Amino acid sequence: MPVIFLRISVRAMAVLCTVIAISLPTLSYSATNPQAAPVLQASQNSSASGGSDVSSDLYFLVQQLQQEIRELRGKVEELQYQVEQSRKQERDRYVDLDRRIQQLRKDLDAKPSSSPEVSVVPAPTSAEVGGDAPTSSAPPSQAETGEYNAAYDLIKQRKYDEAVTALHTFINDHPDSGLAANAYYWLGEVYLVLPKLEQARQSFIIVVGKYPQHRKAPDALYKLGVTYDRLGEKDEARKYLQQTIDRYPQSSSANLARDYLKQI
Repeated sequence: MPVIFLRISVRAMAVLCTVIAISLPTLSYSATNPQAAPVLQASQNSSASGGSDVSSDLYFLVQQLQQEIRELRGKVEELQYQVEQSRKQERDRYVDLDRRIQQLRKDLDAKPSSSPEVSVVPAPTSAEVGGDAPTSSAPPSQAETGEYNAAYDLIKQRKYDEAVTALHTFINDHPDSGLAANAYYWLGEVYLVLPKLEQARQSFIIVVGKYPQHRKAPDALYKLGVTYDRLGEKDEARKYLQQTIDRYPQSSSANLARDYLKQI
Protein backbone atom coordinates (compact mmCIF):
# COMPACT_ATOMS: atom_id res chain seq x y z
CA MET A 1 0.00 0.00 0.00
CA PRO A 2 2.71 2.57 0.81
CA VAL A 3 4.35 1.88 -2.53
CA ILE A 4 1.10 2.34 -4.44
CA PHE A 5 0.30 5.56 -2.52
CA LEU A 6 3.78 6.85 -3.25
CA ARG A 7 3.32 6.20 -6.92
CA ILE A 8 -0.04 8.00 -6.89
CA SER A 9 1.48 10.92 -5.00
CA VAL A 10 4.36 11.22 -7.45
CA ARG A 11 1.92 11.13 -10.36
CA ALA A 12 -0.24 13.82 -8.70
CA MET A 13 2.79 15.96 -8.07
CA ALA A 14 3.78 15.65 -11.74
CA VAL A 15 0.30 16.72 -12.88
CA LEU A 16 0.34 19.63 -10.43
CA CYS A 17 3.75 20.76 -11.66
CA THR A 18 2.53 20.60 -15.24
CA VAL A 19 -0.51 22.77 -14.42
CA ILE A 20 1.67 25.26 -12.57
CA ALA A 21 4.15 25.37 -15.48
CA ILE A 22 1.35 26.06 -17.94
CA SER A 23 -0.22 28.75 -15.77
CA LEU A 24 3.00 30.45 -14.76
CA PRO A 25 3.62 32.61 -17.91
CA THR A 26 0.09 33.95 -17.78
CA LEU A 27 0.29 34.64 -14.07
CA SER A 28 3.75 36.17 -14.45
CA TYR A 29 2.60 38.39 -17.34
CA SER A 30 -0.42 39.48 -15.34
CA ALA A 31 1.62 40.07 -12.24
CA THR A 32 4.37 42.08 -13.89
CA ASN A 33 2.02 43.98 -16.30
CA PRO A 34 -1.18 44.58 -14.38
CA GLN A 35 -2.15 47.43 -16.78
CA ALA A 36 -1.34 45.55 -19.99
CA ALA A 37 -4.93 45.00 -21.02
CA PRO A 38 -6.02 48.60 -20.42
CA VAL A 39 -2.91 49.91 -22.26
CA LEU A 40 -3.61 47.66 -25.21
CA GLN A 41 -7.20 48.82 -25.29
CA ALA A 42 -6.09 52.47 -25.12
CA SER A 43 -3.63 51.87 -27.94
CA GLN A 44 -6.36 50.40 -30.04
CA ASN A 45 -8.59 53.37 -29.29
CA SER A 46 -5.75 55.75 -30.21
CA SER A 47 -5.18 53.93 -33.50
CA ALA A 48 -8.85 54.14 -34.29
CA SER A 49 -8.85 57.87 -33.55
CA GLY A 50 -5.75 58.42 -35.72
CA GLY A 51 -7.37 56.55 -38.60
CA SER A 52 -10.42 58.76 -38.35
CA ASP A 53 -8.23 61.90 -38.59
CA VAL A 54 -6.40 60.54 -41.63
CA SER A 55 -9.71 59.76 -43.33
CA SER A 56 -10.93 63.30 -42.67
CA ASP A 57 -7.73 64.79 -44.10
CA LEU A 58 -7.98 62.64 -47.22
CA TYR A 59 -11.64 63.56 -47.70
CA PHE A 60 -10.82 67.27 -47.41
CA LEU A 61 -7.93 66.91 -49.87
CA VAL A 62 -10.13 65.13 -52.40
CA GLN A 63 -12.78 67.86 -52.09
CA GLN A 64 -10.14 70.56 -52.61
CA LEU A 65 -8.73 68.82 -55.68
CA GLN A 66 -12.20 68.41 -57.16
CA GLN A 67 -12.86 72.14 -56.70
CA GLU A 68 -9.56 73.03 -58.41
CA ILE A 69 -10.38 70.70 -61.28
CA ARG A 70 -13.77 72.37 -61.73
CA GLU A 71 -12.14 75.80 -61.79
CA LEU A 72 -9.51 74.68 -64.30
CA ARG A 73 -12.18 73.11 -66.49
CA GLY A 74 -14.08 76.41 -66.47
CA LYS A 75 -10.97 78.34 -67.49
CA VAL A 76 -10.23 75.88 -70.27
CA GLU A 77 -13.76 76.21 -71.62
CA GLU A 78 -13.47 80.00 -71.50
CA LEU A 79 -10.16 79.92 -73.39
CA GLN A 80 -11.62 77.55 -75.97
CA TYR A 81 -14.51 79.96 -76.52
CA GLN A 82 -12.13 82.91 -76.95
CA VAL A 83 -9.99 80.96 -79.43
CA GLU A 84 -13.06 79.98 -81.42
CA GLN A 85 -14.28 83.59 -81.47
CA SER A 86 -10.85 84.77 -82.67
CA ARG A 87 -10.85 82.18 -85.43
CA LYS A 88 -14.34 83.22 -86.47
CA GLN A 89 -13.33 86.88 -86.60
CA GLU A 90 -10.29 86.03 -88.71
CA ARG A 91 -12.46 84.05 -91.13
CA ASP A 92 -14.94 86.92 -91.32
CA ARG A 93 -12.16 89.37 -92.12
CA TYR A 94 -10.80 87.30 -94.97
CA VAL A 95 -14.27 86.54 -96.32
CA ASP A 96 -15.24 90.20 -96.20
CA LEU A 97 -12.02 91.30 -97.88
CA ASP A 98 -12.35 88.68 -100.61
CA ARG A 99 -15.99 89.64 -101.14
CA ARG A 100 -15.05 93.27 -101.65
CA ILE A 101 -12.28 92.37 -104.05
CA GLN A 102 -14.60 90.15 -106.09
CA GLN A 103 -17.28 92.85 -106.15
CA LEU A 104 -14.73 95.38 -107.30
CA ARG A 105 -13.65 93.08 -110.12
CA LYS A 106 -17.27 92.67 -111.22
CA ASP A 107 -17.77 96.43 -111.22
CA LEU A 108 -14.69 96.93 -113.35
CA ASP A 109 -15.67 94.19 -115.78
CA ALA A 110 -19.08 95.78 -116.22
CA LYS A 111 -17.64 99.23 -116.89
CA PRO A 112 -16.41 99.83 -120.45
CA SER A 113 -12.92 101.20 -120.90
CA SER A 114 -11.66 103.37 -123.74
CA SER A 115 -8.09 102.10 -123.43
CA PRO A 116 -6.60 98.60 -123.15
CA GLU A 117 -5.14 99.44 -119.73
CA VAL A 118 -7.83 99.21 -117.06
CA SER A 119 -7.32 100.81 -113.68
CA VAL A 120 -8.14 98.62 -110.70
CA VAL A 121 -10.03 101.48 -109.07
CA PRO A 122 -11.36 104.26 -111.31
CA ALA A 123 -10.48 107.79 -110.36
CA PRO A 124 -13.28 109.57 -108.49
CA THR A 125 -14.84 112.60 -110.09
CA SER A 126 -14.97 115.96 -108.36
CA ALA A 127 -18.63 115.32 -107.46
CA GLU A 128 -17.73 111.99 -105.84
CA VAL A 129 -14.84 113.42 -103.89
CA GLY A 130 -16.48 116.62 -102.66
CA GLY A 131 -15.21 120.18 -102.55
CA ASP A 132 -13.35 119.74 -99.23
CA ALA A 133 -11.25 116.81 -100.40
CA PRO A 134 -7.60 117.58 -101.18
CA THR A 135 -7.58 116.05 -104.61
CA SER A 136 -6.62 117.23 -108.07
CA SER A 137 -9.29 117.97 -110.66
CA ALA A 138 -7.46 115.98 -113.29
CA PRO A 139 -7.70 112.18 -113.31
CA PRO A 140 -4.67 110.31 -111.99
CA SER A 141 -1.74 110.00 -114.30
CA GLN A 142 -0.65 106.74 -115.82
CA ALA A 143 2.28 106.61 -113.37
CA GLU A 144 -0.05 107.10 -110.38
CA THR A 145 -2.42 104.45 -111.65
CA GLY A 146 0.45 102.02 -112.17
CA GLU A 147 1.79 102.53 -108.65
CA TYR A 148 -1.66 102.17 -107.16
CA ASN A 149 -2.38 99.00 -109.13
CA ALA A 150 0.94 97.50 -108.02
CA ALA A 151 0.05 98.11 -104.37
CA TYR A 152 -3.43 96.71 -104.89
CA ASP A 153 -2.04 93.57 -106.55
CA LEU A 154 -0.04 92.90 -103.38
CA ILE A 155 -3.31 92.90 -101.45
CA LYS A 156 -4.85 90.39 -103.84
CA GLN A 157 -1.76 88.21 -103.39
CA ARG A 158 -2.16 88.57 -99.60
CA LYS A 159 1.29 90.06 -99.24
CA TYR A 160 -0.04 92.40 -96.62
CA ASP A 161 3.19 93.78 -95.18
CA GLU A 162 4.46 94.66 -98.64
CA ALA A 163 1.07 96.16 -99.50
CA VAL A 164 1.22 98.43 -96.45
CA THR A 165 4.63 99.74 -97.53
CA ALA A 166 3.47 100.28 -101.11
CA LEU A 167 0.29 102.10 -100.08
CA HIS A 168 2.18 104.40 -97.71
CA THR A 169 4.67 105.16 -100.46
CA PHE A 170 1.84 105.96 -102.87
CA ILE A 171 0.16 108.31 -100.37
CA ASN A 172 3.43 110.09 -99.57
CA ASP A 173 4.30 110.51 -103.25
CA HIS A 174 0.78 111.47 -104.37
CA PRO A 175 -1.10 113.03 -101.44
CA ASP A 176 -3.48 114.93 -103.76
CA SER A 177 -4.12 112.05 -106.14
CA GLY A 178 -7.66 111.08 -107.06
CA LEU A 179 -6.75 107.61 -105.78
CA ALA A 180 -5.59 108.79 -102.34
CA ALA A 181 -8.94 108.05 -100.70
CA ASN A 182 -8.89 104.53 -102.12
CA ALA A 183 -5.33 104.05 -100.90
CA TYR A 184 -6.28 105.12 -97.37
CA TYR A 185 -9.30 102.82 -97.41
CA TRP A 186 -7.37 99.73 -98.51
CA LEU A 187 -4.65 100.59 -96.04
CA GLY A 188 -7.31 100.37 -93.33
CA GLU A 189 -8.55 97.05 -94.69
CA VAL A 190 -5.07 95.56 -94.65
CA TYR A 191 -4.40 96.79 -91.12
CA LEU A 192 -7.70 95.26 -90.04
CA VAL A 193 -6.64 91.88 -91.42
CA LEU A 194 -3.14 91.90 -89.92
CA PRO A 195 -4.64 92.88 -87.32
CA LYS A 196 -3.26 96.30 -86.36
CA LEU A 197 -6.43 97.87 -85.10
CA GLU A 198 -5.18 101.31 -84.11
CA GLN A 199 -3.60 101.85 -87.52
CA ALA A 200 -6.79 100.62 -89.18
CA ARG A 201 -8.86 103.07 -87.14
CA GLN A 202 -6.66 106.00 -88.19
CA SER A 203 -6.86 105.06 -91.88
CA PHE A 204 -10.65 104.79 -91.88
CA ILE A 205 -10.99 108.08 -89.99
CA ILE A 206 -8.99 109.82 -92.70
CA VAL A 207 -11.35 108.51 -95.38
CA VAL A 208 -14.45 109.50 -93.39
CA GLY A 209 -13.07 112.91 -92.40
CA LYS A 210 -11.39 114.05 -95.62
CA TYR A 211 -13.53 112.30 -98.20
CA PRO A 212 -17.12 112.22 -96.81
CA GLN A 213 -18.67 112.21 -100.31
CA HIS A 214 -16.30 109.64 -101.78
CA ARG A 215 -17.82 106.34 -102.79
CA LYS A 216 -15.55 104.61 -100.27
CA ALA A 217 -16.86 106.74 -97.39
CA PRO A 218 -19.80 104.39 -96.52
CA ASP A 219 -17.48 101.39 -96.45
CA ALA A 220 -14.91 103.27 -94.36
CA LEU A 221 -17.57 104.43 -91.88
CA TYR A 222 -18.88 100.88 -91.48
CA LYS A 223 -15.38 99.48 -91.05
CA LEU A 224 -14.65 102.18 -88.50
CA GLY A 225 -17.51 100.80 -86.41
CA VAL A 226 -16.16 97.27 -86.83
CA THR A 227 -12.69 98.40 -85.79
CA TYR A 228 -13.98 100.06 -82.63
CA ASP A 229 -15.86 96.88 -81.76
CA ARG A 230 -12.68 94.83 -82.07
CA LEU A 231 -10.90 97.38 -79.94
CA GLY A 232 -13.50 96.67 -77.27
CA GLU A 233 -15.13 100.13 -77.47
CA LYS A 234 -18.72 99.03 -77.96
CA ASP A 235 -20.34 102.46 -77.60
CA GLU A 236 -18.12 103.99 -80.27
CA ALA A 237 -18.76 101.00 -82.48
CA ARG A 238 -22.52 101.42 -82.22
CA LYS A 239 -22.21 105.15 -82.91
CA TYR A 240 -20.35 104.72 -86.20
CA LEU A 241 -22.48 101.81 -87.33
CA GLN A 242 -25.60 103.88 -86.74
CA GLN A 243 -24.02 106.82 -88.62
CA THR A 244 -23.45 104.48 -91.56
CA ILE A 245 -27.16 103.67 -91.60
CA ASP A 246 -28.22 107.30 -91.16
CA ARG A 247 -25.87 108.85 -93.72
CA TYR A 248 -25.97 106.15 -96.38
CA PRO A 249 -29.27 104.28 -95.83
CA GLN A 250 -29.41 102.77 -99.33
CA SER A 251 -25.82 101.51 -99.40
CA SER A 252 -24.69 97.92 -98.96
CA SER A 253 -22.57 99.16 -96.04
CA ALA A 254 -25.76 100.28 -94.27
CA ASN A 255 -27.16 96.75 -94.59
CA LEU A 256 -23.94 95.32 -93.16
CA ALA A 257 -24.10 97.85 -90.32
CA ARG A 258 -27.67 96.80 -89.47
CA ASP A 259 -26.63 93.15 -89.28
CA TYR A 260 -23.55 93.96 -87.22
CA LEU A 261 -25.52 96.03 -84.72
CA LYS A 262 -27.62 92.97 -83.92
CA GLN A 263 -24.49 91.12 -82.81
CA ILE A 264 -23.12 93.65 -80.30
